Amino acid sequence: VNDNTPVFEKSAYTVSLKENVSRNSLVIKLNATDLDEGTNGEIVYSFSSYNEQRITEMFTINHKSGEIRTKGILDFEETDIYQIYVQAKDKSVQSLSTLCNVRVDITDVNDNAPELTLNFVSGTVSENVPSGTLIALISVTDRDSNQNGYIDCSISPNLFFNLKSSFTNSYRLVTNA
Repeated sequence: VNDNTPVFEKSAYTVSLKENVSRNSLVIKLNATDLDEGTNGEIVYSFSSYNEQRITEMFTINHKSGEIRTKGILDFEETDIYQIYVQAKDKSVQSLSTLCNVRVDITDVNDNAPELTLNFVSGTVSENVPSGTLIALISVTDRDSNQNGYIDCSISPNLFFNLKSSFTNSYRLVTNA
């Protein structure tokens, strides 16, 4: 008789992965039990139909062991959290199933170079322009988050130019007397 539903150890799990983990990295090994005997107690794991399509693009699940592994390249800047719904179902003809939720938090790594946008005010600069003359506006961005996205912009000293901060990640290149 199939009178017991499979049961996960917990109904919800949280896992943290760095965005640069290699493909086929272990995310988590889930375990569900079923007190029934024979095929009524044997469990098959699968992704639930409640999942977004991207889950099957980014992760795989071993139907026998319950291991979830990475399949795609994780990128914090694209998605920082994945919610994976996993079903454990027994092999009975009239099968019973249960669900659990696995939250995968993606941690940012410093994998993006800063991008610089330079807008010249004029095409040429005379050698006798006054000190402080605006030459260009500079904007710098970095797609990484928190400390990984911190930008410090400077130029070599003793040049004919100075770099002045306008506001966060924006600068003015001006002449130096």
